[in-house]
Amino acid sequence: MPTEVTSADHPVPAVFEADAEEYFNRNQVYETARQLLQDLLLKRPENPLQFMADWLNHGGNKGRFIILGPPGIDLSGLCDSLVARKKAAGDGHEVVHIKGDEVCGGGITDASSPETDRKMSAAMAAAVEAQVGKHNAWVISGFPRTRAQARLMLTKWSVVPDRALILTMPEGSQELESSADKDCERLYEERIPAVKELLKYIATEVEIYPGDKESTSQRMYSLLFDRQEHKEVKTN
Repeated sequence: MPTEVTSADHPVPAVFEADAEEYFNRNQVYETARQLLQDLLLKRPENPLQFMADWLNHGGNKGRFIILGPPGIDLSGLCDSLVARKKAAGDGHEVVHIKGDEVCGGGITDASSPETDRKMSAAMAAAVEAQVGKHNAWVISGFPRTRAQARLMLTKWSVVPDRALILTMPEGSQELESSADKDCERLYEERIPAVKELLKYIATEVEIYPGDKESTSQRMYSLLFDRQEHKEVKTN
């Protein structure tokens, strides 16, 4: 009967142990392994070893991100700027911006109902799967809008996001002019705590200044694509 093989049977030299943690963190080995296992469990292919080989040969998961923020900022414009920065980096990895407002239609003031949430979630899932088939990274802006949508995304989608940035503004940094804007802000503030709670294991809150689009875009890029920035503290 075969005996169990443990790390004690193949001890790692102390010099390698000392360098391993820093090496793995610097090269995102842990994060890559986590993403690979996540995709493997979501897909559950008949041939897991072939799936893993194909996954790595296609560059792995190049990025699956969500960006949320209050109505007082140009969220879509910031995400477009983020995508442009990634393209300018010239690493050959395309990032596609999936706009929640365009895919789902309507806006944050739309009434939330089980049927509406299901339809919006299904539409976004289809948009995401289209990019996955092309092996593209993607960033979603403005979705999920409600707790129900966040739960559907995490439990029903075949591919789920790895990170979420939740943008915040300093209190009093911008005055909303119209009552419609104020209604949007009120609904957003009512709904975002429940969304954040469901996304807490992948979410990072980022305070931004709406008038400084360039530095905001740069910080978003660093948090999502710069390997040295992946230790940003996440929300609790």
